[in-house]
Amino acid sequence: MSVATFELHGDVGVVTMDDGKANAMNPTMIEAVNAALDEAEAKAKAVVLAGREKVLCGGFDLNIIRAVIPNSRARCRSVARN
Repeated sequence: MSVATFELHGDVGVVTMDDGKANAMNPTMIEAVNAALDEAEAKAKAVVLAGREKVLCGGFDLNIIRAVIPNSRARCRSVARN
């Protein structure tokens, strides 16, 4: 099951993100949204980007940042204090 889907309603394409959680942007979500937007570009005259109920997008997936940048949690706190 894709975390982003495309539906055509008349001339309006609806791209919906739904990973079952906060719709955080990660490589899987980005790829799925890009594919849905490509389909929308080919078939629709306008596009609505939506999330599941109560959530559009929680931002970038912090687990990826933590995996790539050692001590990222401590660095974020340090920056916030300054």
